[in-house]
Amino acid sequence: MPRGWVAELNTDGASRGGLVAGCGGILRNSNGQWISGFSKNLGQ
Repeated sequence: MPRGWVAELNTDGASRGGLVAGCGGILRNSNGQWISGFSKNLGQ
C-alpha cells in the first residue's frame, strides 16, 4: 500500500425474525472511489 494511502470499509447486516440473515460491505479509497465490495447470504 502506498504511503499516505487511506481506505474506508463500511459494513452492514440484517436479519428478518431470526430466520434469514445477510451482510455486505464496500471498500473505498480516500477519494471515495470504489475499490471492492461484497454481499453474503448468511442463510437460516
